[in-house]
Amino acid sequence: VYSFGVLLWTLMTRERPWQRCGSRKELVARVTSGERPPLRLPHAEMLRPQPPQLVHLWPAGTPPGVASRFAELVRACWHHEPAARPDMSTAITELQAIAAESAAAAARAPSR
Repeated sequence: VYSFGVLLWTLMTRERPWQRCGSRKELVARVTSGERPPLRLPHAEMLRPQPPQLVHLWPAGTPPGVASRFAELVRACWHHEPAARPDMSTAITELQAIAAESAAAAARAPSR
């Protein structure tokens, strides 16, 4: 489930996690100490204060709440306590719900 969370993060941000790590040893040390890639949300949806340079430009038209819900799923998947992470079935169900919410909002949006 941890790796699934990292995969979701990678797909959404189109970035490589920990790309600035100098070595495998450094990467392992960072991950085991609890470091995670930054979750960048649209400014209006930030769950925690972050420097402005960390604000990721999510796709235009991302419905309110979708980005923060997605971020919460990612955060849950890579929780530092493995027992606190959702099982894969729960994670997939939540991802499907997020996708359905996004698709429904896109269908309601006026066409250009």
